[in-house]
Amino acid sequence: MRKFLLVTIIVLMICYPFVIFFGLSHFPLRYVALLIILLFIIRLVLLKMKSTLSNKVSTIAISVLGIGLCVWAMISNNELAVRLYPVGVSVVLLLVFAYSIQFPPTVIERIARITTPNLPPAAIRYTRKVTLVWCLFFIVNGGIALITALFSSLRIWTLYNGLISYVLIGVIFAIEFIVRLGIKKRLMPSSAESK
Repeated sequence: MRKFLLVTIIVLMICYPFVIFFGLSHFPLRYVALLIILLFIIRLVLLKMKSTLSNKVSTIAISVLGIGLCVWAMISNNELAVRLYPVGVSVVLLLVFAYSIQFPPTVIERIARITTPNLPPAAIRYTRKVTLVWCLFFIVNGGIALITALFSSLRIWTLYNGLISYVLIGVIFAIEFIVRLGIKKRLMPSSAESK
């Protein structure tokens, strides 16, 4: 039951723009903000913090940010507060990824070492470049999220932050996966070549 509840809350958090769009279409902002606060609190309580320090920090920071914005929305009755959440997520992730570049290993290197503990130096350099690409993405994505929060309709904001940004993330993953396969082929000779 605990796991199901956690997965449900994580899915709702991923679908945050659609939750906001649907919620504001049917309920007052204060009720929607209160629901989001409860989801963040339940997520923090249920989440097992067995992961890396950067993952713990980013999860807590993103949750506290979300709660703070929703409290602001409840107090001010200002829809902008809940719209700024995707901007905040990009900023937090940018800080975590940029920090890992300054103080390695990078986030991407840590992820890569889960499946390949002994990375060659060329692979470590590659993971650093991928981390830089993600930093650039978070800057651009956060900027667009801010523009949609400040200057567009709720529908456009939802479309970008709930769909287009995820499509862009998928495109980056796909491109990186293809590039990584080529680099792996170059760095690690196949068994046929080593015989």
